[in-house]
Amino acid sequence: MNSPASETAIVIGSGFGGLAAALRLRAMGYEVEVWERGQSPGGRAAVFEQDGFTYDAGPTVITAPFLFDELYALFGEKREDHVEFLPVKPWYRMVDWNQRSFDYGGTEAEVRSEIAKFCPEDAAGYGKLLEHSRLLYAAGFTRLGDQPFHRLSTMLKCVPALLRLRGDRTVWQFVCRYLKDDSLRRFFSIQPLLVGGNPFNTSSLYSLIHYLEIKSAIWYPRGGTGQLVRSLVALAERHGVRFHCDRTVTEIEVQAGRVVALRAGAGLRKSCGLVVANNDPPDVYRRLIAPMHRKMWTDRRLDRLHYSMGLFVLYFGTDRTYPDVAHHTILFSERYRELLDDIFKHGKLADDPSLYLHRPAATDPGMAPPGRDAFYVLAPVPNLKTAIDWDVVGPRYAALILEQLEKRILPDLRSHVISHFFVTPHYFSDSLLSAQGSGFSISPILTQSAWFRFHNKSEDVAGLYFVGAGVHPGAGLPGVVTSAKVVENILLEEGEKVNNDLSDANQVLARHGRSFHLAARFLPAQKRDRATCLYAFCRELDDLADGSENQATAKAELLTLRSALPTADRPACRIYRSLGLNDDRPVDALLAALANDTGPRSIQTKDELVRYAHGVAGTVGLMMTEILGATDPAAGPHALDLGIAMQLINIARDVRDDSRLARIYLPQEWLPHGITAESLASDPVSAWPAVRQSIQLAEEYFISGFIGLHYLPNESRRGIWLAGRVYREIGQEILRLGPTAVLRRTVVPKWRRITLALRCMWSPFPPFKNAPDTGHQARLHIALGDLCGRHPPS
Repeated sequence: MNSPASETAIVIGSGFGGLAAALRLRAMGYEVEVWERGQSPGGRAAVFEQDGFTYDAGPTVITAPFLFDELYALFGEKREDHVEFLPVKPWYRMVDWNQRSFDYGGTEAEVRSEIAKFCPEDAAGYGKLLEHSRLLYAAGFTRLGDQPFHRLSTMLKCVPALLRLRGDRTVWQFVCRYLKDDSLRRFFSIQPLLVGGNPFNTSSLYSLIHYLEIKSAIWYPRGGTGQLVRSLVALAERHGVRFHCDRTVTEIEVQAGRVVALRAGAGLRKSCGLVVANNDPPDVYRRLIAPMHRKMWTDRRLDRLHYSMGLFVLYFGTDRTYPDVAHHTILFSERYRELLDDIFKHGKLADDPSLYLHRPAATDPGMAPPGRDAFYVLAPVPNLKTAIDWDVVGPRYAALILEQLEKRILPDLRSHVISHFFVTPHYFSDSLLSAQGSGFSISPILTQSAWFRFHNKSEDVAGLYFVGAGVHPGAGLPGVVTSAKVVENILLEEGEKVNNDLSDANQVLARHGRSFHLAARFLPAQKRDRATCLYAFCRELDDLADGSENQATAKAELLTLRSALPTADRPACRIYRSLGLNDDRPVDALLAALANDTGPRSIQTKDELVRYAHGVAGTVGLMMTEILGATDPAAGPHALDLGIAMQLINIARDVRDDSRLARIYLPQEWLPHGITAESLASDPVSAWPAVRQSIQLAEEYFISGFIGLHYLPNESRRGIWLAGRVYREIGQEILRLGPTAVLRRTVVPKWRRITLALRCMWSPFPPFKNAPDTGHQARLHIALGDLCGRHPPS
């Protein structure tokens, strides 16, 4: 990474997340440009104008004003000098299907008083609910809200607290634990709907929103959320941020796994090394980044995600006022769970929708012309995964909603509407580029929250970061604005390693080494850094061997690199010197083996296969042994064996890709007679029996490798166990999938990697104090039997 003062950062999109990111980047010293595809900044917080009426297009509440105060304070300014926040009272007026209203908001005593009108017994239960919500807020927002979650270890550290607070329960289960009245249960379980989730399958962690509201209250910017956008843009421009509207990004250009430029419009190309995307991550990965650069976020994986519901939003103005209507009113349908099932599960458009009505003039009379009122009403609907002809259905649905509003809260409404229009999920898809037209990006279910959500730092492309609804900590204005603070924290952490070889090594590891990246988190910091540099060094050599079109040139470079290692100023040489290894023989053997692997290859026998794996992987195991602090020379053979085992798994899963490079690593004695790289590339399934043999052979070497854990210091064992175990699990997954596994690159399912990581974190390891004799080896086999999954071969 370059020095911020000399680097241009480009923010794609100018919603609240993009604006917050631009301000934080500028405060860090970056030159910042914001590229916005709309005619003016704002994104989802745009402003619509029609017939003299002005409407907030998106967010209508400020629930964490301190987050905006922080943005002005970055530049020594006060938010209140530029935009006024008005208190909303009540925060929400909720009306059940029996037309009973509940004014939610104010002090705890005021909330209890409202609860008592419905169910006096629930007033006591509310106190317990509030305390539980406070604990969730402390754990999920105060401590973790602005912390990066791109490392699994961060998630694992949170697991005990989340389990203790029953984050595994749903919001509905959380509320039902404390409240008995059915209407109150509905009123206090709506928080997930405000961020795109279903209360019946969203983690109770999102119940922290209730305490956030109690703690910070709810506010509205004078002049609407559009005025807040304009104020933030003016703040950014005062301090040197440049905005470019009507500029649609068409490509994030990637070279060697790193952002190098953005392309937009008619031939515009801008070189840059840091991009923060405020647009929906699925759109960024699918539309802006070529598939060859996406090993993690493939189209197939994006298709498997669960997206939030869609939104139908009707904007309308009246020629009279409705002074008795609150700023926010939520009208509940008689159906609740069944209605949500229709939307989230069945993709069915309901004819009895629950409605969210926004009347800003209740707080800021200037939001409507004199003697008139302006509203928007929102109805959750299925997203575009359900085929609905909104051109036909939209006008009918708008009429149905106006009819319901007239019956329940706005008398004589239809005779007083003088202007109206609506947007459907197509607006979110076409204008906001939201996948499936979802209103809030991916749904906030447990398996799509925190570490499971899109990471703020791209796993596929170095220099690419994300803010907004789709990434941690999630949708909703507090989450979106906080996501910019998460990116700031990541950049500050990385900034401590500016021009540091370790920083480059970490970026290589994050892009290419998911298994080792996970395992390295369990190593002590100093050893983890050296292990990371070793991984990056080996990747550099692999890229040199495989990346050159001229194989003769690649071979020559590998053979001459040995003499360059001590002094040359190139990444591979600098990283190798940072390792500080005492024995250079393993790297000599590694370079020689890779040099022999630059051209077409056809291995003939099992023994030749083992020698090859020894050279390109076992040697790395030897170097890793020194890095991890093993002092007994007897550790070497076991380290060699673990490296060989992992390489045999790589060979088994990369048959098709290797054959396309004219390389056949599976021994010809295992393959059908006369097979060639060309025939294997067109029919990789024919290699299935040999693939199985490679995995079976790897099993024997894994056992020796796992026994070698005995020689490592205690603090180094867990990480190496996990690395080996994940690789072994890849082999087992190939066997489970059968012959079709050779048609694609097999990976370990995420849930299985997490299970292994949890076992690595909490399972005790044998003490391994004495060098093993034959009898002790047998005991080791038994103790590590679950690691190997079967008894060792005879």
